[in-house]
Amino acid sequence: MSTAHSARWRGWRRSSRRSSTASRRPTRSASICTSGLLAPVALNIVCFRYSPRGAHDLDAINEELLLRIQERGIAVPSGTVLRGGKYAIRVAITNHRSRIEDFDALVDAVRAIGAELTREAAEA
Repeated sequence: MSTAHSARWRGWRRSSRRSSTASRRPTRSASICTSGLLAPVALNIVCFRYSPRGAHDLDAINEELLLRIQERGIAVPSGTVLRGGKYAIRVAITNHRSRIEDFDALVDAVRAIGAELTREAAEA
């Protein structure tokens, strides 16, 4: 189970059909990680990681989490390694049809699959 520090999704743009100006609007808070966002949010890219309490190999956990999100067709984030060697899940928000509900669904999937991985590790 992840701890309850909040990370907020930032940097998505409203549809050009609705507004010609870019706006930054955070969605609901998401308890994804203990350390918060792993990099400042510039424009439309968000880097974060799932950090369950007591986990030792966060890079491996997040790599597997990313693969499961992609394989299940939930979303198509990518992975990256930031300065300092930390593996992060990277979401680039560029589709003008993206809605807050899409990002909430991704957050829910990260929580659920992360808990699944944590249970699997405890059983091994």
